[in-house]
Amino acid sequence: MISDIEKTRDDVSILAYLGAELGHQRQHLEYAKQGCAFLVVYSPSEAETARVINVACRFGARLAHKYNRLTVEEIL
Repeated sequence: MISDIEKTRDDVSILAYLGAELGHQRQHLEYAKQGCAFLVVYSPSEAETARVINVACRFGARLAHKYNRLTVEEIL
């Protein structure tokens, strides 16, 4: 994860500067350096998202982002 983030840092889109993507990227890099694991889950509905949040909380997740069509929201 660390090498993936560091490889792509210089090639981000100009649109990334307008939103929160660079902040998320810095946050992900910091957690990766601390040894955190990453998991990607498909949860398009609110009910599925609620189930993901429930499981993430049970296992002590530090962070959860939901990627929507045009936005990324922190859900945990």
